[in-house]
Amino acid sequence: FKMLSEQDNPAYGGKKPLELSFDERQEAGQFYQIRRSWEAAQRDEFAKACRVEIQERRIDTPEEFEDLCVRKFGSLTAAWRMCLDADGNGKLTFNEFCQGLRRLGFAGDLKAMWKHYDCDRSGHISLQEIDPKGFEELNSFLSLMTDKYGDLDSAWKWGFGKDPHGSIDLQELREGCSNLGYEGDVDQLFKNLSPMPGRQLLTIWDIDPECTRKRQRGQAVGGGATAPPSTKTSVMSSGGGNPNNPGDVAFSPRRQLKNVLRTAFGSTVIAWRQELDQHMQGSVTFGKFMIVMEHCNFTGNVKKLWEQLTEGRAGATFKDIDPEAFKGLAVLREQLVGKYGSLVQAWDQCIDVDLVGRVDESEFVAALEAGIGAPQKTAKKYFSLLRSRPGQRSLACEDLQALLITVPQDQYAAVWSSGSGGAAAASSSPHDEGGGEASAAAPAASTAEGFSNSNSGG
Repeated sequence: FKMLSEQDNPAYGGKKPLELSFDERQEAGQFYQIRRSWEAAQRDEFAKACRVEIQERRIDTPEEFEDLCVRKFGSLTAAWRMCLDADGNGKLTFNEFCQGLRRLGFAGDLKAMWKHYDCDRSGHISLQEIDPKGFEELNSFLSLMTDKYGDLDSAWKWGFGKDPHGSIDLQELREGCSNLGYEGDVDQLFKNLSPMPGRQLLTIWDIDPECTRKRQRGQAVGGGATAPPSTKTSVMSSGGGNPNNPGDVAFSPRRQLKNVLRTAFGSTVIAWRQELDQHMQGSVTFGKFMIVMEHCNFTGNVKKLWEQLTEGRAGATFKDIDPEAFKGLAVLREQLVGKYGSLVQAWDQCIDVDLVGRVDESEFVAALEAGIGAPQKTAKKYFSLLRSRPGQRSLACEDLQALLITVPQDQYAAVWSSGSGGAAAASSSPHDEGGGEASAAAPAASTAEGFSNSNSGG
């Protein structure tokens, strides 16, 4: 900029600094030099001297459109799933097609593009017409999963060995495809499933858009089988549960509630700690419950669900929402407090014996196996329950506050740090609801209240 500005005014016009007038000294400042340089850079002579030739590039052919989709999303299939098919119904009308092209920056003839891709003149465009090879690869992969596992949840659990919060990389996808007998290009399949180019991990949400939409609506997408299923159902249309089984509760309001909370927050424990019971009161009111359900886009009958959860009581507890998780937390709290006296002492003496401050999943599992004899599979479930955010890879001492969900509010301080009070709390039943009656050995309510207020962010 300085050299450009000095072309028209070299060295203050040939004057010494003391010979400059007030206006000349003002124009000799950095601001005016930059402005003169910018004006010089905009001249045609400067562009010719730098041999700058700006050519306008328009994306107006099918080939350029497909290249743009690959550059921006990694593959045509990924562009279809992430941009073109915004509502996820598997087909595009002319208006939807035009909107998708405009979002991508296409500037050509929209009607000509429509005629190019609507080969069968059906009035709509499908993925098979835009990316036939990607459609066949994706359909083959989903069909193999359907044939072997029955539904997406079972395929994710038994085929890839992951829980709903886990993720897989390219190597794990290769191993899963090998077990399925998939003969296509796994690298290209990974690009087709990836929601953005360059991403290294895939989640269960990326596998099948239809199941993803059902999860977002709070509907179950798997029967939660305890063994690999042998019946054949469609992964693309899996709705969860077995309608022929009268005892299947996959469609119950409580199950929908759990699915909605897991979708929005990662787990029911995280939802309870971060939204439903932020101040550790032990229960949630109907007003707060309504706000959280609206935030989660719950589409069911909230009032009827509330009546089923509370059974006439004024508030709902965590046990009402997720009894299985409540029981798991209660059992772990009983074992830790019963052996070590309090949760803080259990952290120092059993979990974080090296005093590092954090432990990952493998260290946590090894500590529970050695300390309380917890099986490896059970210890991994405990790790998932104690996480305070989705995808968390390590635990700190404050994450053990999730175990306080299972004790009455006036026993929080005792269970957390008091040896004698912790032992008394550990002897209480794991089926006692949060916010229930205090035991005789519990400390004063004011102590517990002070602990709750000081940890309201937990």
